[in-house]
Amino acid sequence: MPRVGPNYTLPEPPFVPQTSISAPAVNNDLQDIADALTGSLARNGAGGMTAVLPLASDGLTFTNDPDTGISRSAANTMSFECGNAEVASMSPAGFAVTGDFSATGAIKQNGSPLLPVGAVMLWTLSSAPAGWLFPGTYNRADHPALWAAANADIALGNTFYGIGNGTTTFTIGTMDGYTPVGVDATGATLPNVTHIGDTTGNKTAALVTSNLPPYTPAGSISNGAISISHNAAAANGSTTGGGGFSCGGGTASISASQGASTFTGTAQGGTSTPFSIVQPSRAFKFIVYAGA
Repeated sequence: MPRVGPNYTLPEPPFVPQTSISAPAVNNDLQDIADALTGSLARNGAGGMTAVLPLASDGLTFTNDPDTGISRSAANTMSFECGNAEVASMSPAGFAVTGDFSATGAIKQNGSPLLPVGAVMLWTLSSAPAGWLFPGTYNRADHPALWAAANADIALGNTFYGIGNGTTTFTIGTMDGYTPVGVDATGATLPNVTHIGDTTGNKTAALVTSNLPPYTPAGSISNGAISISHNAAAANGSTTGGGGFSCGGGTASISASQGASTFTGTAQGGTSTPFSIVQPSRAFKFIVYAGA
């Protein structure tokens, strides 16, 4: 019968020297050996596996690169190793990137890290996940990848990061109370945000005359006339106290139009209180990826 299990045993009893060997026994051994070889995996891969390959040891490696391979590092856990160090593992809990592999951002798509250092994400919890930082002050030595990238960008005018105490710390700018906008390098659309991290805007605005539409008033003011009358004492006689009025028995009168008119009034309207320009919003935290 063909081989069963890891060891192969000839089906016929061993032949004894100086005894006759029967043809059926020899043929049975040779046929069994042929069947066992046919059912075995050739070193050159010819034929391929027809069933699951169970490993008696912990994993697979390569003869020309023994420091790279796949191993069983724990129950229900597969470990992927490169350079004799675990770089990733897979278990029912998920796929985890470990060691220097994640620190260098080696999970890539088209040559670029899937999660580059400096990426920003909205966050809905009060604690940041591993590798992510809230705005604040941090030690450069604790987050060398982010500090290296931030330091290079600060030289280009980035104000989102700061040099901290100038020697051992650096800062990540806060987003508290701000909404993100695109950088406007020319300032033509949104002034004062020509570099990453710049801030602009106010939460209130006061209405001034220049905010009102132009208006030219038109119309007239009607002024009343002043009339002075004097009755003569006698027809064709002189008036007494007339002061130069010459009367012929009738009535003398003087009419005059009043000059420029002035008027005053009390203040009307509101109190010039600035009005809010804050749009309806919902608050989240912002976190920055610093590398694992």
